[in-house]
Amino acid sequence: MTCVGRHGQLLRLTRRNTALPAARTTARFVRALAAVCSTNQNRITRAFCLIAMPEELDFESWGPASELLDIAKKHLSYIKRARSGGLRVPGRAWNHALVASIFSAAAIEAALQTFIIAPILFIRDDSIRRFYATLLTRHVRLSTRDKIDFAKQFSPLLRKDKKLIQQTKELFSHRNTIVHSSLDYAEPLALRDGDILSSDIRINEHFVRKPVLYHKVTGIDPIRDAFKHFDVAHRFIQKLSPFTPNSHSD
Repeated sequence: MTCVGRHGQLLRLTRRNTALPAARTTARFVRALAAVCSTNQNRITRAFCLIAMPEELDFESWGPASELLDIAKKHLSYIKRARSGGLRVPGRAWNHALVASIFSAAAIEAALQTFIIAPILFIRDDSIRRFYATLLTRHVRLSTRDKIDFAKQFSPLLRKDKKLIQQTKELFSHRNTIVHSSLDYAEPLALRDGDILSSDIRINEHFVRKPVLYHKVTGIDPIRDAFKHFDVAHRFIQKLSPFTPNSHSD
């Protein structure tokens, strides 16, 4: 990949390692290009239009969504490895499952954020482009559900898959339960202090209500849910097609 940088020098990035994913190669190229062209806003913007938003771009193989999805996939691989090796470490597998669910949701959020902001790269007028760039990156803060509803208006494949949209929203509800820890209060029946349970015990005489705080359960089967969440994230990102000048919302 090559590009003419500031002062006319030729900026070149080659794959030294053939196993390096194309997404990471592109990301490195963009960072290198930004360093060279940092004082030339017009040129760097045109370069980003060519590199970051080609018509064949898919969020699954480029950008932060790809990296976050890779993290989720890696933690699921730890669970698979433990199962295939006959290792029984439920606590550790449970932890990996929670991480996978969180990063699956994070991958969708990153893809949505890129989907919403990236079209500004096609605005030719510098002042208008910078106006909307500042607005979208610093001031507009939509909830994830609002971003999903917005994206499906301009992504035909998503709009047609109502089940996937619902599963995605459920994934974020699950994510919020994990990362926004909260406690519930209850007053279950319990034995009076010093009482011993016997076959002829009477509830009214020996049981009293005691106040307790407990953490909400994140799911019946977090490990099963984690694999489901990764699949939901993978399919959502696959169907989230970039909005370009040639796109339409019909």
